[in-house]
Amino acid sequence: MDPWQEQYDGGSSEKERVLFDQLALDIMDVQLKIRQRNRASGIERAFHAKTILGVTNATLRVLPDVPEGLRAGYFAPGCEYAVECQRCAPT
Repeated sequence: MDPWQEQYDGGSSEKERVLFDQLALDIMDVQLKIRQRNRASGIERAFHAKTILGVTNATLRVLPDVPEGLRAGYFAPGCEYAVECQRCAPT
């Protein structure tokens, strides 16, 4: 397996930024349409439904036998990180 390498959508960081900017505009457009459809005064949760589980004291552990090609940056074998996560109800 080849070592992990950064790959930009569009081929370069500049092109990826332009794509992400357009995605952000598209997301905001959908949010505004939903707001108007529901006659809401604002956008309260964006796309997420209500949280059904929230954890503020979790630990992410990288397995000691993580494949060589995935060992990059923070994903070194045996590393541990404090994390917060949530699970939302489906919309």
